[in-house]
Amino acid sequence: MNEVGRRALVPYLWLNLTLVIVAALWLTLHLAVDAGGAVLPGYLIGLCAIAITAVPIGRAGMLPSLNPAARRFWHGLRVTALLCAAGWGVAVAGIVMDPPPPGIAPRLSPLTTVPIVCGALLFLTVVLLLPLGTRSPAERLRYALDSTTAVLAGSVFVWHFVIEPLVPGRGPVSEFALLAIAVASLLAGCVLTRLLLGGDIPVDRPAMYLLCGTGLLSAVSGFATIVWGEQGKLGAAVIAVPAAALALTGAAIRQAYAPEAVPADRAGTRIPFVVFPYVAVAAVNGLLLLVANAGAADRHVRTVVIAAVATSALVVLRQLTVLSDNTRLVTHLRAQEMRLQREATHDALTGLANRALFNSRLHSADGATVLLIDLDDFKTVNDTLGHAVGDRLLKAVASALRQATGDRGLPARLGGDEFAVLVPSDGQADQVAQRLLEALHRPLLAGGHWLLARVSIGAATARPGDQAEDVLRNADIAMYAAKARGKARLVHYASGMAEPVLDQMQTGGELRRALDAGELTLYYQPIADLASGRTIGVEALVRWQHPVRGLVCPAEFIAAAERTGLIVPLGRWALGEACRQAVAWTEELGDAAPYKVSVNVSAHQLQDPSFPAEVSAALAASGLAADRLVLEITESAALRGGAIMATLHELHTLGIHLALDDFGTGESSLSLLFAFPVGILKLDRSFVTGIEIDTAAGVPDEARLAVARAVQQMADALGLVTVAEGIENPSQAARLRELGYTTGQGYLLSRPLSPADLAASLTGAV
Repeated sequence: MNEVGRRALVPYLWLNLTLVIVAALWLTLHLAVDAGGAVLPGYLIGLCAIAITAVPIGRAGMLPSLNPAARRFWHGLRVTALLCAAGWGVAVAGIVMDPPPPGIAPRLSPLTTVPIVCGALLFLTVVLLLPLGTRSPAERLRYALDSTTAVLAGSVFVWHFVIEPLVPGRGPVSEFALLAIAVASLLAGCVLTRLLLGGDIPVDRPAMYLLCGTGLLSAVSGFATIVWGEQGKLGAAVIAVPAAALALTGAAIRQAYAPEAVPADRAGTRIPFVVFPYVAVAAVNGLLLLVANAGAADRHVRTVVIAAVATSALVVLRQLTVLSDNTRLVTHLRAQEMRLQREATHDALTGLANRALFNSRLHSADGATVLLIDLDDFKTVNDTLGHAVGDRLLKAVASALRQATGDRGLPARLGGDEFAVLVPSDGQADQVAQRLLEALHRPLLAGGHWLLARVSIGAATARPGDQAEDVLRNADIAMYAAKARGKARLVHYASGMAEPVLDQMQTGGELRRALDAGELTLYYQPIADLASGRTIGVEALVRWQHPVRGLVCPAEFIAAAERTGLIVPLGRWALGEACRQAVAWTEELGDAAPYKVSVNVSAHQLQDPSFPAEVSAALAASGLAADRLVLEITESAALRGGAIMATLHELHTLGIHLALDDFGTGESSLSLLFAFPVGILKLDRSFVTGIEIDTAAGVPDEARLAVARAVQQMADALGLVTVAEGIENPSQAARLRELGYTTGQGYLLSRPLSPADLAASLTGAV
């Protein structure tokens, strides 16, 4: 309803207020002249007031902001007003057809009382049908018990103080008038109880308080009508009815001006009234004492006794429900407390002890040994298979750790993929570590994938005077040393072990800065034809132009890059720069430029599903043809799993050449030739050194010679190109040519050169 519609309701309020004033003046005049004059005008005022009220109530029921329950409430209230208007109209018609004697109030006939009582009962129904909001069955039961107790207590008081004194035989009282008083009183009590105990209501609360006033006015009206009627006075209904109509109109207008979304009352609004049923019981029992001491009739006393017993029984039943709820609540709180305590001391994913509990136990453990356990290459699992599989792998590792530890220590997850075990002694720690390493030799099932979970373990024993932080730091250093020594192993902390680890960590920090500052550059080592010496390709090699240390070789920082994860952005930069430089040489040197450029790729890069897209982007950005790019992969990287193999096949599909670097040094070289889409084999330098003459015996190293020969023969059979690495003297080159090798690289042919120096060497400028 818009503002115009709301304002249209205000005149009804002023009209009802005017009728109340007129009724008050009329009643005053009627009493002032000693009950003389006709009573019809007073009853006509009441009829007009009720009829007028039906309009704003109907408008309130059509508000678009109301929910269905509130809409039903106001529509029911409108029908109530119409029923009351009908009953009052019958009363007016009766006065017109059979005017009462002067000074005598008219008697209400059944045709008058029945519609009014029906309207009141309808009003009571729509009030009780208002939803209680979000309540549990136990809360609904307590509300019903509280409401019944309050209404029963109120009813016995109405019966004692109003109905009983006016029963037939003690005055000219109509049974219908008594029924009207009882219903009106019950109506007021129920509305008040609903407001105090009911909690959430969809109807505006101030409007409900006005409706409660309507019921109270109706009860007072009926009582005063009977009392004054016995004295020959005009009934108080003459003013009570317009006043009740005014309250109804005010309630409707208040609903129209209420906020669009009526705020829901919280359960907390009910707290001040939890004593309400106990007050009701106390009041009824007080009434019982009053009746008994006054010497009332047995029937009267018996009625009050029954009411007292009934209210007491209702309160006892309520207490039983509260006791049951409290028992459940206590049980729930205890379970909640235990759960919170466990959450505070245990890891939610694996169920192992967490860092807080582990540190607490470590602080109080003298001479204990800490095993710090870190999963090798766990990030790869998350990146390639997803975090859900990673979480399942962590659970599987935690289970293996729990079994390996048994009752010999406290296993814990410190965070991420880092675990720890606190064991009483160093010997027991070694046993736990060995059992865990043996258990993880077997694949673990994680999310439908069989995965090998390798771990690096660092051990440190608490020495006298060591703090818990010192022991953990030492174990951490030992764990880093285990990773540096090849991973999947146990390393004990030893004095002096921290320096190289700290150096590597410092190198990693400096490398991050170097990447941002552009201190990295690429040098290129030619790959030449062994017969002519002509450069047919180059291998890109990263160098670090350190501002203090000068030109730093990869051996001094690649391990730190692998350890810190910087190998991925480093490899991405090297790939893009090498492609760009190859195109620049072609534009500068023409046919003299090297046709192919080789770039080393780490396992971390291959484990990223987006790596093929990165390669495609680098080729597109530089304009380099795919067949001019060679990606060199080590055997250990190719053996990492199915995800890497899928990436390699995708790269091969793009037309990129793949080279197996350091061939012959791995454990499964031959099997790789069938699974890996390799096109180039690079014979490792360890098989080239000594191939010409054994310096000790003066004869060739037959073992290395045999390997070199076998690799070339196998490559010929499979249609692969071979490149011999590490050629340092003419004798080695001659022997390799005898074995069938046509291309190679090494210091004999050329050292790694800067882009400018390489261009100069290719054009004969040097």
